[in-house]
Amino acid sequence: MDILNKDLVNEVGNSIRSLENHYKGIRAFFEFIEIRFKLDEYGVKLKSLSENQLFSNASGFKLSDDSDYPFYLWIPSWLGRFYCVPTNLNVEIPVAKNKLTEVKILSFIWIWNGFGDAYVEDKNSPECWIGVTEPISDNPINTIYEVADTIFKQFRVERNSLEEQNDGWIHGQFHPNTIGCNLSGKWYLKRIPLSNLITFYEIEQSIVKSIVEKHNELLSMSKSESNG
Repeated sequence: MDILNKDLVNEVGNSIRSLENHYKGIRAFFEFIEIRFKLDEYGVKLKSLSENQLFSNASGFKLSDDSDYPFYLWIPSWLGRFYCVPTNLNVEIPVAKNKLTEVKILSFIWIWNGFGDAYVEDKNSPECWIGVTEPISDNPINTIYEVADTIFKQFRVERNSLEEQNDGWIHGQFHPNTIGCNLSGKWYLKRIPLSNLITFYEIEQSIVKSIVEKHNELLSMSKSESNG
């Protein structure tokens, strides 16, 4: 009985090279968005929570079977970043260590391989998920990073009766539960085939402009409710 599959072994080199090129593209994708978010072209400037870090579901690698993430799943199926308006942040500390109360609205961009998730039906190709959220934590001292990490790990689109808005955003709610989510509040989401985000123009219109305008909209609504 063979341990390795000979046909797969013969394909590994080309497959890895293709994957490396794919991740180079993802890096350029996020770097371009980072630059565009720094401009006040669509109402507000956005800043990433961490300068050089991606949220990923692949971490804590171990070879043993008792690991929480088996070694054959090293390739992350989800990669993402979170963003906020930095106006009220304490510049003496990293963005991520500021309290959620200083920003109120968090946006995110996640890239998903398109398969292998227990909570999302498989698709034929990778997707980009963009979201704008107004999370409410039951712990007032939660940092922005702690809340973002909870959203990344506990976001459950399937637990909502989804309503699509006129502009293509899907609207839902956070649901506090016993497995680590202490958030309530609302979110807006778009799922875009990654194959539709190839050019600078497509990324600008579908990602940058969409997120900043929705982020600004939620900020305005939040301020109106606070003043109301």
